[in-house]
Amino acid sequence: KYFQDVISAWEAIEENGYHDLYAGGYAALFKSISAGVSDPKENLWEIGMLQEQGRRNGSAWGIYNGPAVAEPTGISPTEQAQYMGRANAMFYAVPEWYDFYETTDERRDVNICTYRYIWNVEQRKHIQQARGKASYYVGKWRREWMSPDSWNKNINYGDVNFCPLRYADMVLLAAEAYNELGDTPKAWDLLNRVRVRAGATAINTSNYSKLMAPIFKTHHPDYIDDSTDEGKFRMALYFERGFELAYE
Repeated sequence: KYFQDVISAWEAIEENGYHDLYAGGYAALFKSISAGVSDPKENLWEIGMLQEQGRRNGSAWGIYNGPAVAEPTGISPTEQAQYMGRANAMFYAVPEWYDFYETTDERRDVNICTYRYIWNVEQRKHIQQARGKASYYVGKWRREWMSPDSWNKNINYGDVNFCPLRYADMVLLAAEAYNELGDTPKAWDLLNRVRVRAGATAINTSNYSKLMAPIFKTHHPDYIDDSTDEGKFRMALYFERGFELAYE
């Protein structure tokens, strides 16, 4: 019944024709979210955030869960708006996760940031500094992608909205439902809409073992039986939700 309910909701969304994957691509979507540009085409639900002067009620997306940005020092208060402010970067990515992505998959370098920004007092500017794999950051929201208007409203907060549900998530939910109700070819087609948008290779039963091999070197959940076509899809979906929705 629940799988049928998901498909009914999915069919209603598709019949309406309003929602779709963001036309500009995965990286452009998250840059726009950081910049405060709402995209109701893919973002089915956003919770609005606004940092008001003198009040601590803004968003910490990209500041506490983004790459580190050092606080600008040696500048006057009137210059602050020219610089990114500060990002405290309290979350790291699991190191091996970076190598699970294909090199063509643009989600890898959006979801995982391999650098931080340090402050150079003499040059009066932020400079990128590479990080070791054990210190890669959650990268989906970043100070550098935010609107300059929000950089220094408050050095610890910003205006980035939170999006609990995207169209891509709904595509994967529908794919799962179709697979569980016996239509595995339809399920692969839907899952691959999400993969192909990001530049990843379309996956199916025939190339499953090859594409999953880098993951299976270290991670092969024994609670998912992938000896059948339906099971292979379940395993692929388990990781695809991570590739697409990491840190959301």
